Amino acid sequence: MNTNLLRNRDGGTFGFEIENFYIGIRKIATLLCTIQGVSNIRVRKLFSKDADIHVEFTYMGRPFMVWEPHGDASRYWICPKDETNENIDVGALESVFKQYRPPLVIKVLGDLVSFKFLAPLKRSFKSTQQK
Repeated sequence: MNTNLLRNRDGGTFGFEIENFYIGIRKIATLLCTIQGVSNIRVRKLFSKDADIHVEFTYMGRPFMVWEPHGDASRYWICPKDETNENIDVGALESVFKQYRPPLVIKVLGDLVSFKFLAPLKRSFKSTQQK
């Protein structure tokens, strides 16, 4: 799975984002259970007041969340619950999500919904225009 680091104003990392087309909330919680230093995993209840925060957990003693910023509907941020300017090592969290491979059906559907199946065509088109 592709991940993108989230950076604070000073350029340090404080979290990362993943595309939600390829993974559901329950699978995220399952993956979090496998990471050393993660505890107190709580998946939000249906119709809860914080509809954008899907999972809350503790990572290395600090409150973290799986958040859908701005109701974006395409990405989840995995980051601290409180705003921070400090650099946080999320490497252990990120590596588990980078290694995750969705089932083939989910991968194909995710590529269709996110239009990733068009990427090879775009690259081919750009290369022919540059010649």
